[in-house]
Amino acid sequence: MSITADEFERQYAARSRMTVEQLRALGRIVAPCDCGDSICEGWQSTTAERLAEEKAWREESEGIDADRT
Repeated sequence: MSITADEFERQYAARSRMTVEQLRALGRIVAPCDCGDSICEGWQSTTAERLAEEKAWREESEGIDADRT
């Protein structure tokens, strides 16, 4: 990762014309990102709920793939 989570959060807030505190009040959190995009900085701004949805989807997908083999 090219920058820290704190640096990413500050930059994300600035791009959003908000403060870090405002983003957090809206439920935004910073989590590792593995999207593979060439411009990805290794972090994403998301919500805990969205992370849980993504985790459930990945686990379901992995279960489906395991059933196919």
